[in-house]
Amino acid sequence: GSILGRFGNRKPPSAAYATLSPVFFYSDQEDMFIGGNFWDGRATGEKLGNPAADQAQGPFLNPLEQALATPSDVVLRICNGDYSLLFIDEWGSGACNPANVNMAYDAVALSIAAYEASTEVNAFSSKYDALKKGQAKLTRQEKRGRSLFKGRAKCSRCHPISGKAPLFT
Repeated sequence: GSILGRFGNRKPPSAAYATLSPVFFYSDQEDMFIGGNFWDGRATGEKLGNPAADQAQGPFLNPLEQALATPSDVVLRICNGDYSLLFIDEWGSGACNPANVNMAYDAVALSIAAYEASTEVNAFSSKYDALKKGQAKLTRQEKRGRSLFKGRAKCSRCHPISGKAPLFT
């Protein structure tokens, strides 16, 4: 956080896999809600079309995290920062126009989500990822855990591991 000794009120999840989560929706076929980030519905993806981007806007204004008062405070710091030209190159000269604060604040969040989805952050280097590529084998205990995940513990109801990519978010 921005205030020494003050901690946020959430334990942040890993950004790995989170960027794969679809916009929150109810699936009649699965009879369950799917997507979004966080169980409390704070980052559904409905606002920006991307749950990771919706989530990225929260810490800036949270008084227990970065404690900035308004989106304008965030955009002003970016537009006056060393990397302002990178932001303007990506989002256009209007991104630093005070009249476009809401658009710029959304652009900040979309930029963060794009970085979180990059291979620099999402290297997919876990043992599970290696297993899916045929480069690792599970121990007996790990196999038991996977069996619980898929079966009795019902983890896979909310964290499906079938399809194009697992959703461990």
